[in-house]
Amino acid sequence: LLPASVRAGLEAMQSRPLVVVHDAEASRVPWEVLCIGASHPALAGGLSRRYTSDALSVARWRDDRNLTDALRVLLIVDPTQDLPGAAAEGAALQQLFSRRNVACDVLAGRDATRARIVAALGSGAFDILHFAGHAFFDARRPETSGLVCAGKEVLQAGHLGNLGTLPALVFCNACEAARVRKPAARKSYARRAAAVRSMTGIAEGLLASGVANFIGTHWPVGDESAYAFSNTLYESLLRGTRLGDAVLAGRRGLQQIASVDWADYVHYGSPDFRLTSKV
Repeated sequence: LLPASVRAGLEAMQSRPLVVVHDAEASRVPWEVLCIGASHPALAGGLSRRYTSDALSVARWRDDRNLTDALRVLLIVDPTQDLPGAAAEGAALQQLFSRRNVACDVLAGRDATRARIVAALGSGAFDILHFAGHAFFDARRPETSGLVCAGKEVLQAGHLGNLGTLPALVFCNACEAARVRKPAARKSYARRAAAVRSMTGIAEGLLASGVANFIGTHWPVGDESAYAFSNTLYESLLRGTRLGDAVLAGRRGLQQIASVDWADYVHYGSPDFRLTSKV
């Protein structure tokens, strides 16, 4: 995909973080597996993405509340009650947040209904949303894609368009949660913006609605990998590490256990983002 001049330039700067700016069409490329010479940028200096679209909104998260309040997490765990790995991940994260004095509200199993999740997000009270459960992406009908809630209801992009303040970080540790749709035919800006709530997958819906940082997966992820990546990520973030470096630590951790899922995790947003709190 890349001409020799671009590959040469990237090879000369392997120690620097790489940010790939792309549209919906290029979102289908698994940039995290990019190899320059004998090195993967995603494992060297780190790799993040920025999604560009006329329908995107300005990021809508409260930077000021992080400066004065303890962090608050909304943790959604195994809504369908058939993922022991997700349940174990949720339990481990609750322990981690408790040790670091991070406020954690949990919706698990049958309590993780679509209505309760939307209501919690609508409160504007959370800095982080972490979802551990089922998700899916339908390339033919991306608007039906989303996160599977209790009762097998699907939380879709259309359910999120009217929310006000959003979490600064959304991590959907679920299969294919970071997939973005193929672009439709050209429309006016107004029509494209109005279509966000009805024609996009969950990742694009969150980005278009103003989520500053989104982490998800490009393909189905294994339980062991999901558990290891999330714990490494949050351990790093709660030490004050930049988000890009925390993602890099998670990828390197998966590489060390010989999991191909090191390349599965996708970060949209700023690698320089940090969580700031009293933890």
